[in-house]
Amino acid sequence: TVTGIGNYEGSFEVTYEITKRHVTLTSADDEKVYDGSTLTNDTVTVGGDKFAKKEGATYNVTGNQTEVGSSENTFTYELKSNTTASNYNIEVKFGELKVTPFTDKVTVTIKGHEDTATYDGNPHSVEGYEVTNISNKLYKVNNIGFTGEAKAEGTAAGTYQMNLTAQQFSNISQNFTDVEFVVEDGSLTINPKSITPDGPDTPDEKKTGITVTAPEGSKYDGEEHKNKPTVTDTKTNRTLVEGTDYTLAYSEDVINAGTVTVTVTGIGNYEGSFEVTYEITKRN
Repeated sequence: TVTGIGNYEGSFEVTYEITKRHVTLTSADDEKVYDGSTLTNDTVTVGGDKFAKKEGATYNVTGNQTEVGSSENTFTYELKSNTTASNYNIEVKFGELKVTPFTDKVTVTIKGHEDTATYDGNPHSVEGYEVTNISNKLYKVNNIGFTGEAKAEGTAAGTYQMNLTAQQFSNISQNFTDVEFVVEDGSLTINPKSITPDGPDTPDEKKTGITVTAPEGSKYDGEEHKNKPTVTDTKTNRTLVEGTDYTLAYSEDVINAGTVTVTVTGIGNYEGSFEVTYEITKRN
């Protein structure tokens, strides 16, 4: 209102505007290579017309990024008690937090499980594997993918491989780009069973279940007499087969009257040896 005084009288009005300040609040951009920790940046930059002197805001920055990828660096703000919202047009801009993959080589060492058993006529098996070493502590076992089967199985004496290969393992984590798998195969070894017959004093825990029927004797007739024993595995309910389960070796003289010694030696699913005897008797 303009009011005349002195040489002037009367009054009139004119107007003008106090415009709002335009303020931009921008959170920071940030980036790092994956290291297992959370990426944050609490910086908020005030731009545009900025706040008037001694006025302003406080900020709560909540943006974070841990895994490979990107996200907004979100935040909220609260005006200070001396700052009136109606005096400002406030524009919020979120920066970007970005985590990039770890590109150095990571080596994972894996070993298939192993087991041993003694032949008993039943199937045996071993399954599974373990991770024995990872060259980078950031890489975890749950980052490993596996397809196929980690199993070795068999019944007869011998060694059975799992045939575990590095191609069965894969990296399923986006945080790593170069993962090498070094694999040691697992196996099952079934050892041959002792062919030695049980004796009267053999403890129960050491009994093989092997029984033998000595060869029948022969009467001297000028011919060779290579008489055969019968060997039975009572634990597998099998009569063992010469040439498959054992071999026979005879003492030198199998013609003349006297005692013949037969050495039974286990092969295949059996090992060890024992001796039985029979008689070639004299003719009357």
